[in-house]
Amino acid sequence: MKKKERSQSSYLTIIKDLSEDIGISIEETKSLVDVALSSTNPRDVNYEQLKQEITTFLVINIFFLSVNCNFYERTNNIIQWSKLSFWKKN
Repeated sequence: MKKKERSQSSYLTIIKDLSEDIGISIEETKSLVDVALSSTNPRDVNYEQLKQEITTFLVINIFFLSVNCNFYERTNNIIQWSKLSFWKKN
């Protein structure tokens, strides 16, 4: 029974900590943690390692999202420049 209480306490702690670290709501953080735990047995999880892995996952995805947004903006700018009249052949 003690191990189950510790797991529940760790589960709630990781949700609270991640929510504060990442800056998203408790509900959104709970969803992230639940998805991460969905394919494992929650009793076998090292919650500190899980917290670190979720944080790393989010940082990597935010990085790639920003790279892709910058690429889209640059591509869009090139397309707009190509539409300017001085680029067109007479």
